[in-house]
Amino acid sequence: MASDSKEVYDLLILVDATYSMTSYLHSLQTSLPKIISISRVTDCFSRIGLLAYRDYSTMDLLDWSGWLSPSSLWDDEQPDLITKAKSLKPGDIPEATKTGLARAYELMRADATTIILLYTDAPPHTFANGSMRLQSSSNLRHEQEALTKPETRKGFWRSITNGVSKFKSTSVTNLGSYGGFGHNFADWVSASKWLSGRSGDKKAQVFCILDGRMDFLEAGYYNYLSTMTGGACFRLTNSYPSTISALTVEVLLAWMGVKKVQLGMPAGLLPAYMLRYESLENIETLEDETDHKANPFFFASRKVDKLPNPSIVAQSQASSETFELYLPKKTTPVQDFAKRYAGNPQYRKTAVEELKKLINEDVSAISLNPIFGSLWRAIYSDRNNSSRDEIINAFGLQVDQIASPSEKYRMKIWLEESYDFTAEAMDTIASVPEAQRFPCVCLDPTSLFIQETDDDEENKPITSLERSELLEIGRSCDYRILRRLSRVLTRLTYIKSADEVPAHIAAAPELQIPRIPMALASPEYNRYFWRILLHIVVPGTILSHRPAALLAALGIRLGLEPLLEVAYCEMRLWRDRWNDLDIPETWNTTCLGLLLDADDEYQKRECIEQGTEINETNVSDKSLLNLQDRVLFERLVSYKMLELNLETTLRPQIGWTPVKTSVAIGPIVTCVSCEYPRSVTIMGIDGKCGMCLWTHYASAEVRQQALTAHATKNDDQTTPATWVECRMVTCRAQYVVYDPKTLRVKPKCHYCREDDKAPVLECSECLNRVIWPEAYRPANMGVFKCYACTAGRKTIVEVETNALNISKESSTGWLLRNEDNKIAAPFTKRSLFKIISKAGVEDFVQKVEPLPLTEQRELTLHGKLIRNTPSLIAELQSWVTRRQTESGTSACGRTGCSQRICKGCLGNWYDLNVAGGLINIAALSCPFCRRRPVTKTLAKNGMGIHAVGDLDTAVKEAGEWIYAWCEGCGVAKQYMQRVCANGAPPEVKHWKCVPCATWKGDGVYKEFPGSTTAQENVRDALGQPIAASK
Repeated sequence: MASDSKEVYDLLILVDATYSMTSYLHSLQTSLPKIISISRVTDCFSRIGLLAYRDYSTMDLLDWSGWLSPSSLWDDEQPDLITKAKSLKPGDIPEATKTGLARAYELMRADATTIILLYTDAPPHTFANGSMRLQSSSNLRHEQEALTKPETRKGFWRSITNGVSKFKSTSVTNLGSYGGFGHNFADWVSASKWLSGRSGDKKAQVFCILDGRMDFLEAGYYNYLSTMTGGACFRLTNSYPSTISALTVEVLLAWMGVKKVQLGMPAGLLPAYMLRYESLENIETLEDETDHKANPFFFASRKVDKLPNPSIVAQSQASSETFELYLPKKTTPVQDFAKRYAGNPQYRKTAVEELKKLINEDVSAISLNPIFGSLWRAIYSDRNNSSRDEIINAFGLQVDQIASPSEKYRMKIWLEESYDFTAEAMDTIASVPEAQRFPCVCLDPTSLFIQETDDDEENKPITSLERSELLEIGRSCDYRILRRLSRVLTRLTYIKSADEVPAHIAAAPELQIPRIPMALASPEYNRYFWRILLHIVVPGTILSHRPAALLAALGIRLGLEPLLEVAYCEMRLWRDRWNDLDIPETWNTTCLGLLLDADDEYQKRECIEQGTEINETNVSDKSLLNLQDRVLFERLVSYKMLELNLETTLRPQIGWTPVKTSVAIGPIVTCVSCEYPRSVTIMGIDGKCGMCLWTHYASAEVRQQALTAHATKNDDQTTPATWVECRMVTCRAQYVVYDPKTLRVKPKCHYCREDDKAPVLECSECLNRVIWPEAYRPANMGVFKCYACTAGRKTIVEVETNALNISKESSTGWLLRNEDNKIAAPFTKRSLFKIISKAGVEDFVQKVEPLPLTEQRELTLHGKLIRNTPSLIAELQSWVTRRQTESGTSACGRTGCSQRICKGCLGNWYDLNVAGGLINIAALSCPFCRRRPVTKTLAKNGMGIHAVGDLDTAVKEAGEWIYAWCEGCGVAKQYMQRVCANGAPPEVKHWKCVPCATWKGDGVYKEFPGSTTAQENVRDALGQPIAASK
């Protein structure tokens, strides 16, 4: 891409690569991609190169990348500067700056001005700070010999090709004189004159970026070099890589003449000072670096009586204002990016490529860099650019992923400001002739809509909404967003003709009360109505095509009569466009549900108007959605709603479970050994009962007690007995226990203990299984009816569970038909977009069906047949069809407590206990089942009460003592005795126990549960650890 200007510039980055420059080398990894992108979209630099220098104490004296041409970035022969920057390793401490400049001059060309960015933290070797003696540690002598006597020079350099370092020959012929100019760089004054173009035919502008620790003696050399070459010198206030990178980009932008567009964001100061000379007297007359007249500019000689007065050196905080006043600028500023974008198709392609890359690598740079900010606004305004929506969505997603809350907030503010298209909106409205301005809609500012509700969102005036809140429909159709926009749509004022315009609206200027003509929905005006509609709420708000269609769908679902026709027109345009996997935001239950609802409302209205009914033959003619897409969307939404309802409460009917329950003993057999009438359920072989067959009694007395426990020789079938049920799911056999006090675990029958199959009979009514050995069954037994059903007890009971628990026994086949494993690992809480992306659209409807009718089988729970399976599935289907889930949160999280409670009530109950107050023992337990809640529930809602020490003691002694929560140590302490006659104790706040109140020693401070300040560790005073969790 050719430059628009006749000026030709190269950019050479010259960096000191010694150990102390690690931060500067890291900063190049951040700034180089931005510099290359800037160069591509501005065409400021024909070539960019990276040169690193060290010193003569290392083999790698110089590292050169080769020249990169930004306009031919995709050429395979181009060097990889970014890989080169990452590969640079720090070398020894001394710096051969003059050698680096000599090599830079050799690489420069006469037909271009080279901009040199020089990064360093130490001065060059000079006669004032070095020594030519052989015994000296200074490398001054080595550098002077290398530059002035090329034939004896020792030095090594290497080049980089495609990011791979390759040593080059060190022969005198190749390197001896740095193109014949090396001797001109042995002296600092001479080097400055050659780089400035005063000598020779090459010219450079040097911008020096120095470490903040450099004083006048060190920084003066670079201030002089920058002044002589028409550049600028900066001293950093810190050495963070982000600081160095930010300053580099800002300096280049200011040199290009790019103005900052703040969009409401503060300009701020840069973390550096700009150095300059207040007087340039004698600067042109210096002979060499030892000239005593140079001392006002840099450290030139040790022979002067005192150091030069640095008063001629002025430093100003780097900022946009400082750059405007003092920074040298490019002769011809860069062309306006918006105009160039509009007039150059090739440039549009380049801009899109660079913006996509920057969004993925560093989205924050767009708001800080006016070049990319201008391109962002240009692309956002270009409705005909096919990549526009992709870039907008990618930008929003990247902003949402920013980890820093402050940076995310700043980016969202900037993004909102960049979405302000007030001028475009007003021009669009003005393009409609007066004769077509009605009917129209507007927002009447005199209409008040106040509701009595606890939700602040409902009482928030819609005029106080922010643009970001309105634009969220493009990213999500969450119910809160739809509710917000529903309030907007339902409060619009519809004006049919000019005669019906209220006086106060007619008198107001269009800018104050915008009126959106319905004519904008026609093709003549590019169907702008729905895209521009929210301009009446927040001026300058314009939606892209897809969010505008969703807003129209919401209007249809709400049944807004004046807007229905224009909404239908908008939705018809999108009839075959929703099934697009390139737009992830569409593939969720709320968005697909909105589309399905809008289509349902449309079909109902069409059939009512035509006096017909919806059926499979005419549904495609009366649909806003493609028929195949509609079935797919319904299937996906049903699947997701089913997954969300897997833990919704269901009430299956199953046979009852006796839990040490007293019921008639039922059939009995007299044991031949003990001669006691025994329940048939405990009878063993040879006519003996289980107690008699057991041989492991501790003594004869214990055996006798077991035989006579809860049994008499007068027992009959109506005698009460204790019944239990085997806990094994595969067994669930019921039997009698004669000594229930000794049963301290979940019951397990004798047969399961022996890994045998229990001889059971199934009740014809409740289907429960009762142990009845075959040897004791009557020959003419007939249909079996269990003891409980015979006694008239209710044996078919309703229990609370959910589909997830049922599927653990009955598999998931009754929940989902999933042929060929079309959905891999179903019901794993993955998003619909991930599911459909992996499964694919093809054959999805044919292979996947939630709650299939053909798969309704017998279901079991706890090993028992569910008697009301059809009604259970119908109830679950109703939740899915209505696209609703069970509201509320578990009250305590404990098994067996299914009470649901809203978050507000949950918090109001468990946060009754606060640090420094009396402990409400009742609020430590579930308000319903009265058990202690799980730790997670109490920790989330209990203000830290779960971590209070000695809490168990407070609960045990609640009948005698009132306990308080010490604000100091976080331990429950006795406050006062509990006396009923005294009534409720007075309210207590900020209470501390005696040791905490009197403790004044030095200790370790830590924060205790419920306390907002750090409290002192009083272990020594109490003699025990503080706030030990029970």
